[in-house]
Amino acid sequence: MYAMPAHFPRRSANPQFSPLSVWRNGFQVPCMAASPPDLLLVLGKFPRRPLAQYPTPLEALPNLSKELGRELYIKRDDEIGPGSGGNKTRKLEYLLADALQRRARKVVTFGGLQSNHARITAAAARQVGLEPHLFFFTPRPSILTGNLLLNEVLGAQMHFIPFGGGGDGSMTLESTIRLVRMVSLARVGPHYFIPVGGHSWLGCLGYVAAAAEIDTQAKEMGIENGYLVVAAGSGGTLAGLMAGLKLVGSSLHLIGIDVGRLWKNFPNSIACLASEICARLGYHHQFTPQDVP
Repeated sequence: MYAMPAHFPRRSANPQFSPLSVWRNGFQVPCMAASPPDLLLVLGKFPRRPLAQYPTPLEALPNLSKELGRELYIKRDDEIGPGSGGNKTRKLEYLLADALQRRARKVVTFGGLQSNHARITAAAARQVGLEPHLFFFTPRPSILTGNLLLNEVLGAQMHFIPFGGGGDGSMTLESTIRLVRMVSLARVGPHYFIPVGGHSWLGCLGYVAAAAEIDTQAKEMGIENGYLVVAAGSGGTLAGLMAGLKLVGSSLHLIGIDVGRLWKNFPNSIACLASEICARLGYHHQFTPQDVP
Protein backbone atom coordinates (compact mmCIF):
# COMPACT_ATOMS: atom_id res chain seq x y z
CA MET A 1 0.00 0.00 0.00
CA TYR A 2 1.25 2.11 -1.10
CA ALA A 3 1.44 21.09 13.18
CA MET A 4 0.45 20.92 15.63
CA PRO A 5 -0.68 20.16 19.15
CA ALA A 6 -4.44 19.80 19.27
CA HIS A 7 -7.01 19.13 21.94
CA PHE A 8 -6.73 15.59 23.26
CA PRO A 9 -8.65 13.61 25.86
CA ARG A 10 -7.95 14.68 29.43
CA ARG A 11 -6.05 12.13 31.45
CA SER A 12 -8.03 10.51 34.24
CA ALA A 13 -7.10 11.37 37.81
CA ASN A 14 -7.23 7.64 38.49
CA PRO A 15 -4.04 6.22 36.90
CA GLN A 16 -5.59 2.82 36.24
CA PHE A 17 -7.94 4.42 33.74
CA SER A 18 -6.89 6.27 30.62
CA PRO A 19 -8.51 7.79 27.54
CA LEU A 20 -8.01 4.38 25.91
CA SER A 21 -11.02 2.89 27.67
CA VAL A 22 -14.67 2.22 26.96
CA TRP A 23 -17.86 1.87 29.01
CA ARG A 24 -19.28 -1.64 29.29
CA ASN A 25 -22.26 -2.51 31.49
CA GLY A 26 -21.86 0.74 33.43
CA PHE A 27 -18.12 0.31 34.09
CA GLN A 28 -15.15 2.04 32.48
CA VAL A 29 -12.88 -0.68 31.13
CA PRO A 30 -9.26 0.15 30.19
CA CYS A 31 -8.35 -1.21 26.75
CA MET A 32 -4.72 -2.22 26.87
CA ALA A 33 -5.36 -4.15 23.68
CA ALA A 34 -8.44 -2.54 22.23
CA SER A 35 -10.72 -4.09 19.67
CA PRO A 36 -10.91 -2.05 16.44
CA PRO A 37 -14.38 -0.67 17.35
CA ASP A 38 -13.09 0.36 20.80
CA LEU A 39 -10.09 2.11 19.27
CA LEU A 40 -12.31 3.94 16.81
CA LEU A 41 -14.41 5.20 19.74
CA VAL A 42 -11.27 6.70 21.29
CA LEU A 43 -10.20 8.24 17.97
CA GLY A 44 -13.67 9.76 17.70
CA LYS A 45 -12.76 12.13 20.55
CA PHE A 46 -10.38 13.98 18.23
CA PRO A 47 -11.65 16.55 15.69
CA ARG A 48 -11.68 15.13 12.16
CA ARG A 49 -12.75 16.64 8.83
CA PRO A 50 -13.89 13.73 6.61
CA LEU A 51 -12.37 13.89 3.14
CA ALA A 52 -12.90 10.34 1.88
CA GLN A 53 -14.99 7.17 2.18
CA TYR A 54 -13.70 4.20 4.17
CA PRO A 55 -12.81 1.42 4.25
CA THR A 56 -10.67 1.23 1.13
CA PRO A 57 -10.49 -2.23 -0.48
CA LEU A 58 -7.96 -4.86 0.53
CA GLU A 59 -7.63 -6.37 -2.92
CA ALA A 60 -6.20 -9.77 -3.85
CA LEU A 61 -3.50 -9.95 -6.54
CA PRO A 62 -4.08 -13.44 -7.99
CA ASN A 63 -1.66 -13.27 -10.93
CA LEU A 64 1.26 -11.92 -8.91
CA SER A 65 0.43 -14.35 -6.09
CA LYS A 66 0.63 -17.25 -8.54
CA GLU A 67 3.91 -15.98 -9.96
CA LEU A 68 5.56 -15.59 -6.55
CA GLY A 69 4.00 -18.59 -4.87
CA ARG A 70 2.33 -16.78 -1.98
CA GLU A 71 -0.85 -14.83 -1.39
CA LEU A 72 -0.47 -11.10 -1.99
CA TYR A 73 -2.93 -8.28 -1.40
CA ILE A 74 -2.83 -4.53 -1.91
CA LYS A 75 -4.48 -1.93 0.30
CA ARG A 76 -6.09 0.48 -2.17
CA ASP A 77 -5.44 3.76 -0.40
CA ASP A 78 -4.60 5.14 -3.84
CA GLU A 79 -8.38 5.36 -4.29
CA ILE A 80 -8.67 8.04 -1.60
CA GLY A 81 -9.32 11.58 -2.87
CA PRO A 82 -9.05 14.52 -3.23
CA GLY A 83 -6.71 15.79 -5.95
CA SER A 84 -5.87 12.48 -7.66
CA GLY A 85 -5.87 10.63 -4.36
CA GLY A 86 -3.29 9.18 -2.02
CA ASN A 87 -2.80 7.89 1.48
CA LYS A 88 -1.89 11.25 3.07
CA THR A 89 -5.59 12.15 3.04
CA ARG A 90 -6.05 10.01 6.17
CA LYS A 91 -3.63 12.30 8.04
CA LEU A 92 -5.02 15.51 6.59
CA GLU A 93 -8.49 14.73 7.94
CA TYR A 94 -7.15 15.29 11.46
CA LEU A 95 -4.67 18.05 10.65
CA LEU A 96 -7.06 20.22 8.67
CA ALA A 97 -9.78 19.75 11.29
CA ASP A 98 -7.32 21.13 13.82
CA ALA A 99 -6.41 24.01 11.48
CA LEU A 100 -10.06 24.94 11.10
CA GLN A 101 -10.65 24.69 14.84
CA ARG A 102 -7.76 27.10 15.36
CA ARG A 103 -9.30 29.49 12.81
CA ALA A 104 -6.29 29.33 10.50
CA ARG A 105 -6.57 30.90 7.06
CA LYS A 106 -3.33 29.58 5.58
CA VAL A 107 -1.78 26.14 5.70
CA VAL A 108 1.89 25.42 4.96
CA THR A 109 3.68 22.19 4.18
CA PHE A 110 6.79 21.08 2.31
CA GLY A 111 8.20 18.15 0.41
CA GLY A 112 10.16 16.97 -2.60
CA LEU A 113 9.69 18.62 -5.96
CA GLN A 114 7.00 16.14 -7.10
CA SER A 115 5.60 15.55 -3.62
CA ASN A 116 2.25 13.74 -3.57
CA HIS A 117 1.76 14.95 0.00
CA ALA A 118 2.08 18.58 -1.09
CA ARG A 119 -0.36 18.06 -3.95
CA ILE A 120 -2.97 16.38 -1.75
CA THR A 121 -2.54 19.05 0.92
CA ALA A 122 -3.20 21.74 -1.69
CA ALA A 123 -6.34 19.96 -2.91
CA ALA A 124 -7.69 19.21 0.57
CA ALA A 125 -6.93 22.72 1.84
CA ARG A 126 -8.87 24.25 -1.05
CA GLN A 127 -11.73 21.86 -0.37
CA VAL A 128 -12.09 23.09 3.22
CA GLY A 129 -11.52 26.76 2.39
CA LEU A 130 -7.87 27.22 3.40
CA GLU A 131 -5.08 28.87 1.41
CA PRO A 132 -2.29 26.34 0.67
CA HIS A 133 1.39 27.32 0.65
CA LEU A 134 3.92 24.71 -0.50
CA PHE A 135 7.67 24.96 0.09
CA PHE A 136 10.24 23.26 -2.14
CA PHE A 137 13.94 23.60 -1.41
CA THR A 138 15.21 23.56 -4.98
CA PRO A 139 15.24 26.19 -7.75
CA ARG A 140 11.94 26.71 -9.56
CA PRO A 141 11.83 24.58 -12.74
CA SER A 142 11.48 26.51 -15.99
CA ILE A 143 8.49 24.33 -16.90
CA LEU A 144 6.01 23.02 -14.33
CA THR A 145 5.08 19.37 -14.84
CA GLY A 146 3.36 16.59 -12.91
CA ASN A 147 2.34 17.49 -9.38
CA LEU A 148 3.84 20.98 -9.71
CA LEU A 149 1.45 21.71 -12.55
CA LEU A 150 -1.46 20.31 -10.54
CA ASN A 151 -0.45 22.49 -7.59
CA GLU A 152 -0.65 25.54 -9.81
CA VAL A 153 -4.04 24.49 -11.18
CA LEU A 154 -5.24 24.12 -7.57
CA GLY A 155 -4.14 27.67 -6.85
CA ALA A 156 -1.45 26.76 -4.33
CA GLN A 157 1.24 29.33 -3.57
CA MET A 158 4.54 27.59 -4.30
CA HIS A 159 7.76 28.84 -2.72
CA PHE A 160 11.05 27.63 -4.23
CA ILE A 161 14.03 28.23 -1.95
CA PRO A 162 17.40 26.59 -2.80
CA PHE A 163 18.35 25.06 0.51
CA GLY A 164 21.00 22.36 0.11
CA GLY A 165 20.15 20.49 3.29
CA GLY A 166 17.59 18.01 4.56
CA GLY A 167 16.31 15.01 2.69
CA ASP A 168 19.84 13.87 1.87
CA GLY A 169 20.60 12.03 5.10
CA SER A 170 22.62 14.88 6.61
CA MET A 171 19.90 16.20 8.96
CA THR A 172 17.33 14.65 11.25
CA LEU A 173 13.70 14.98 10.25
CA GLU A 174 12.97 16.99 13.40
CA SER A 175 15.73 19.56 12.78
CA THR A 176 14.58 19.99 9.19
CA ILE A 177 10.98 20.55 10.32
CA ARG A 178 12.11 23.19 12.84
CA LEU A 179 14.12 25.01 10.17
CA VAL A 180 11.28 24.98 7.65
CA ARG A 181 8.85 26.28 10.27
CA MET A 182 11.06 29.32 10.84
CA VAL A 183 11.50 29.93 7.11
CA SER A 184 7.77 29.59 6.41
CA LEU A 185 6.82 31.94 9.24
CA ALA A 186 9.13 34.61 7.83
CA ARG A 187 7.83 34.11 4.28
CA VAL A 188 4.09 33.52 4.82
CA GLY A 189 3.27 35.02 8.22
CA PRO A 190 0.77 33.36 10.60
CA HIS A 191 -0.34 29.96 9.35
CA TYR A 192 -1.04 26.36 10.31
CA PHE A 193 2.07 24.25 9.72
CA ILE A 194 1.97 20.63 8.55
CA PRO A 195 5.32 18.77 8.56
CA VAL A 196 6.49 16.84 5.53
CA GLY A 197 4.26 13.82 4.96
CA GLY A 198 1.98 14.89 7.83
CA HIS A 199 4.67 13.66 10.24
CA SER A 200 3.01 14.49 13.57
CA TRP A 201 1.18 12.54 16.23
CA LEU A 202 -2.10 14.18 15.30
CA GLY A 203 -1.84 13.41 11.59
CA CYS A 204 -0.75 9.86 12.28
CA LEU A 205 -4.03 9.12 14.05
CA GLY A 206 -5.26 8.56 10.50
CA TYR A 207 -3.06 5.50 10.25
CA VAL A 208 -3.97 4.28 13.72
CA ALA A 209 -7.50 4.12 12.32
CA ALA A 210 -6.15 2.49 9.15
CA ALA A 211 -4.41 -0.18 11.24
CA ALA A 212 -7.73 -1.08 12.86
CA GLU A 213 -9.36 -1.11 9.42
CA ILE A 214 -6.69 -3.39 7.94
CA ASP A 215 -6.76 -5.72 10.94
CA THR A 216 -10.54 -6.10 10.62
CA GLN A 217 -10.32 -6.76 6.87
CA ALA A 218 -7.52 -9.29 7.31
CA LYS A 219 -9.55 -11.23 9.88
CA GLU A 220 -12.63 -11.18 7.66
CA MET A 221 -10.52 -12.58 4.79
CA GLY A 222 -8.91 -15.25 6.97
CA ILE A 223 -5.45 -13.67 6.89
CA GLU A 224 -3.49 -14.44 10.06
CA ASN A 225 0.17 -13.76 10.87
CA GLY A 226 0.52 -12.01 7.54
CA TYR A 227 3.02 -9.30 6.66
CA LEU A 228 2.04 -5.69 6.07
CA VAL A 229 4.66 -3.92 3.93
CA VAL A 230 4.69 -0.12 3.73
CA ALA A 231 7.03 2.49 2.24
CA ALA A 232 8.60 4.96 4.68
CA GLY A 233 9.50 8.41 3.37
CA SER A 234 8.81 10.68 6.35
CA GLY A 235 7.89 7.70 8.56
CA GLY A 236 4.50 8.92 9.73
CA THR A 237 2.44 6.19 8.07
CA LEU A 238 4.76 3.54 9.50
CA ALA A 239 4.60 5.09 12.99
CA GLY A 240 0.80 5.24 12.88
CA LEU A 241 0.59 1.61 11.81
CA MET A 242 3.06 0.54 14.50
CA ALA A 243 0.96 2.20 17.18
CA GLY A 244 -2.36 1.05 15.74
CA LEU A 245 -1.41 -2.60 15.31
CA LYS A 246 0.01 -2.62 18.83
CA LEU A 247 -3.15 -1.09 20.27
CA VAL A 248 -5.49 -3.62 18.63
CA GLY A 249 -3.22 -6.58 19.42
CA SER A 250 -3.00 -7.52 15.75
CA SER A 251 -1.32 -10.71 14.54
CA LEU A 252 -0.07 -8.86 11.45
CA HIS A 253 3.68 -8.26 11.16
CA LEU A 254 4.80 -4.87 9.90
CA ILE A 255 7.70 -4.27 7.49
CA GLY A 256 8.81 -0.72 6.63
CA ILE A 257 10.86 0.03 3.53
CA ASP A 258 13.07 3.15 3.74
CA VAL A 259 12.55 4.80 0.35
CA GLY A 260 15.82 6.71 0.17
CA ARG A 261 17.78 7.18 3.41
CA LEU A 262 16.52 10.75 3.51
CA TRP A 263 16.94 11.44 7.21
CA LYS A 264 19.60 11.02 9.88
CA ASN A 265 18.59 8.77 12.82
CA PHE A 266 15.38 7.86 10.97
CA PRO A 267 14.44 4.80 13.10
CA ASN A 268 14.66 6.95 16.24
CA SER A 269 12.28 9.52 14.71
CA ILE A 270 9.75 6.80 13.89
CA ALA A 271 10.01 5.14 17.31
CA CYS A 272 9.55 8.46 19.14
CA LEU A 273 6.53 9.34 17.02
CA ALA A 274 4.90 5.92 17.52
CA SER A 275 5.46 6.24 21.28
CA GLU A 276 3.90 9.71 21.34
CA ILE A 277 0.87 8.49 19.39
CA CYS A 278 0.26 5.78 22.00
CA ALA A 279 0.73 8.28 24.84
CA ARG A 280 -1.75 10.72 23.31
CA LEU A 281 -4.27 7.89 23.20
CA GLY A 282 -3.60 7.08 26.85
CA TYR A 283 -1.61 3.89 26.29
CA HIS A 284 1.97 4.26 27.43
CA HIS A 285 4.15 2.00 25.32
CA GLN A 286 7.73 3.03 24.61
CA PHE A 287 8.98 1.97 21.19
CA THR A 288 12.73 1.86 20.59
CA PRO A 289 14.61 2.24 17.29
CA GLN A 290 15.10 -1.53 17.37
CA ASP A 291 11.31 -1.96 17.32
CA VAL A 292 11.02 -0.17 13.97
CA PRO A 293 10.45 -2.97 11.45
